[in-house]
Amino acid sequence: MTSARSGAFLDQADSTELPFLPSLPQWQHDAISRRVAQIAAAVEQQVLPKLIAAPRMRPSAKRPALAKERRRLMALLLVDDMVAAEAALGSLLADGIAAEAIYTALLTPLAREFGVMWEQDRCSFVDVTLGLGRLHQLMVQVSPDFQISRAEPVAAKRIFLTLAPGEQHSFGLTMVSEFFHRAGWDVRRPEASTADEIAQAVRDEKCRVVGLSIGAEDHLAELTRSIATIRRQTVRGDELAIMVGGPLFLQKPSLANRVGADSTAATGAEAVQRAEALYALMSVMD
Repeated sequence: MTSARSGAFLDQADSTELPFLPSLPQWQHDAISRRVAQIAAAVEQQVLPKLIAAPRMRPSAKRPALAKERRRLMALLLVDDMVAAEAALGSLLADGIAAEAIYTALLTPLAREFGVMWEQDRCSFVDVTLGLGRLHQLMVQVSPDFQISRAEPVAAKRIFLTLAPGEQHSFGLTMVSEFFHRAGWDVRRPEASTADEIAQAVRDEKCRVVGLSIGAEDHLAELTRSIATIRRQTVRGDELAIMVGGPLFLQKPSLANRVGADSTAATGAEAVQRAEALYALMSVMD
């Protein structure tokens, strides 16, 4: 169910043009078409064969039904009983529930539930902030088990993960970074609060992939301007892959293209797969 806080922009996303995205002249459309044709050829001839030949990431752990545990854990989080919450997670791990299942079927849905509660005015912004902070504590508890199967790090595969300008909640971004760490990526998360600072950090860290996290509809227009700024100020910005994530993109994945990003993903595991494909594409286009 779409809330009033996000509905207006999502309705606009179905229209041909967004108010802050100007239409392109024909010559730019033609140039984009030629670029797309080049990329399509590169994907077919070079990227896909490499991805097929590459070792597969292990399949996600089977997700058990954790609805009962989610309700119990939410009740503990709301009253700030972290001792009982950490004990409950410890019991799940001891019972053989995979760390990835706890991430994807327990902690992530709880974070989204906090967002829904705020959208429906069932809790305050402070309640959401405190709740996500407690979830972050639980993620830290599970992290060592999650990272046991970490792939061999690949220094060349470097990703810059940060909150979009104006955003404050970092739980989702931290969760995604866990998946990238486990897949062997070099994850950089320097402090950067403006588009100019993000662009500078991307240049300094020599990242080819950037991930921006956003939660509030009010920040979408600024996100669009920020992505344009990052590309413009980054060397070879047209070959910089930018991914976006957050609740709004779960509801409307097509928003990713409309704000100028290259891709979005619904889960941490999917984000890694999309980033791998983008990285492989840029490698053959060099």
